[in-house]
Amino acid sequence: MPVPVPSGFVGPQRFALWRQRVGEVVSPEGEAAAVRDPVGYAARTFAELVNLKAMIGRNHRLADMVANFILLRHGYTPFIVA
Repeated sequence: MPVPVPSGFVGPQRFALWRQRVGEVVSPEGEAAAVRDPVGYAARTFAELVNLKAMIGRNHRLADMVANFILLRHGYTPFIVA
């Protein structure tokens, strides 16, 4: 059974890609990549999530939270994009 798409998402394909990418962040492989280079991994994740354009008007905000999750988890301060 397909996962229902929450309101605000563009469509099921982009929602599935967004969920997959965020799931990779908390996976053992994502954790290993973050340990090697937390700042680079956070920056790549941020850019990928923003460029997915999976949501209507929330891409930057949620990508920022995921990137800051990665940074804070590895002892860095959060970043702010104005």
